[in-house]
Amino acid sequence: MNIKESENLYLRAKQTYYEGNPILSDFEFDILEEQLKEQNSQVTKIVGSNNLKDAKFNHASPMLSLNKIQVQRNEPISVSNTKYLHWLNSHSLASNKKPIMEATPKFDGSSCNLIYVDGKLQFALTRGDKAKGQNIIEKMKHIVPLTIDTKEKIEIRGEVVIPTSIFDSKYSKIYKNPRNFVAGILGRDDIDTTIVSDFHFVSFEARIHTNESYSHHPQTTEFLTSNGFRISPKVFMFTEFEKAYNEILNYRLSNSPYQLDGIVIKFPESERNQIGETDYAPKWAIAIKFPPKESITTIKQIIWNVGISSEYTPVAVLEPIDLDGTTVSNVNLHNYGNVIRQGLLPGAKVIIVKSGDIIPIVQKVIEPSTELIENHLPKPCSSECKMEVQGKIHLVCTNPNCPNKSILELCRGIGVFG
Repeated sequence: MNIKESENLYLRAKQTYYEGNPILSDFEFDILEEQLKEQNSQVTKIVGSNNLKDAKFNHASPMLSLNKIQVQRNEPISVSNTKYLHWLNSHSLASNKKPIMEATPKFDGSSCNLIYVDGKLQFALTRGDKAKGQNIIEKMKHIVPLTIDTKEKIEIRGEVVIPTSIFDSKYSKIYKNPRNFVAGILGRDDIDTTIVSDFHFVSFEARIHTNESYSHHPQTTEFLTSNGFRISPKVFMFTEFEKAYNEILNYRLSNSPYQLDGIVIKFPESERNQIGETDYAPKWAIAIKFPPKESITTIKQIIWNVGISSEYTPVAVLEPIDLDGTTVSNVNLHNYGNVIRQGLLPGAKVIIVKSGDIIPIVQKVIEPSTELIENHLPKPCSSECKMEVQGKIHLVCTNPNCPNKSILELCRGIGVFG
C-alpha cells in the first residue's frame, strides 16, 4: 500500500474500533501506526474518531490518547527498558531524576469521561474526537455514582469493562471479544439494563476544574474510593522498570479480572500539571503494550461465509494448535483481498496470535501458499446469485434477493427480540 492507502486504512480502523467492530487487531493497528509515524504521517496525531454518531458534547478538557511502547515477541526486556528510560528522562523534572512511578494494568475497554457539576453527574462522554464525545449517561448511571461529595466541577476518567468471568459465562457464545462487546452495547441507541449492569467502570483519574483551568486531584485514589468509585485492583509503585513489567505481566497471566494488554505508567500526581501534555497525549503517562500470544500452524481449507452486507468473508481451517490453553482450529481472514495479498490458501504456514487475549488472528505468513485462488472460491448462494470482486478487495454477491442474506436478516431480527 502507498501512504495514502495506509492513512485511509488507519482512519477507518480507528472509527470501527470505537464503534466496537474493528477491522484490524490491536497488534496490526499498532504496527500500522508505527509505520505511518516513521513516514511522518499527520493522521497518527488524530485522537479518537470524528465520524461517530452523536459525538457533539464538549469534554471539559481534551480526552487524549496515550503514547505507546510496543514490546515485540522475544524482545529482551532491556530493549523496552531503554525505550522507557528515554521517555522517562525526556520528561522528568530537574528536581526529581528518579521519581517513584505508578504502574497499573492497561485494561482493554471503552474510555469514558464522567463530568460532575455541583456534585451531580451531568455527562458521561465517550472519547469521540478528543474535544467532543457521545453522551452515554443513560447507560452509565446504572454503574457509576450519580452524586459525589464535592461542589467543584470534576472530571473522572476510566474504562468501561466487563469481568472476563461474566463475559465467558453469559455472552461468549454470541460475542467473541469482551472489549468489542462493551463498545457495541454502549454505542446502541437502546438501553438493556440487564446487560449494562454487568459492566464495571474502572476509574483512574480525577481532574478539578477552576474557571478555565484544571488540576489533577492531589489524592486521586482516596477521592475516588471515598465517593464509591471502582479503582484498578492492581496498583504498583516502582523505580525499576523490569519489576513493574513482570509484576503486571504475572497479574495478566494469573488473576486479572478483566482483559488487559499492557501497562500504563504515570508520573506522580504532584508532577503531572508541571510536566503537561501535547495535543495528542499526556507527557506524564505512557502505555507499554505486551506482545500478543502466538503459535505456528498450517492452513488446511478455506470456508467462505456470506454476510448481511452480501460480502463473502474467508475463514481459514487450521491444523489445530494450542494457544494459551485454548485449542484454535480456525481464524478469520477478513476479506478476499487479504487472502490474495498474503497467499492465505491451503498449505500456507502462518503465525497465529490472540488479539486482546481473545480473538485468534494471522500475525505473519511464514510460507505463502502456492495454490490458485480460483480453486478455492465459494459456490454461488443460488442459481440467481453471481459473485463479483469490488475494488480488488471485497468478494460480494450481487443478487439483491440473495437467500443467504435474507436468512441472516431474519436471524438478526429475531435476535433483537431475544
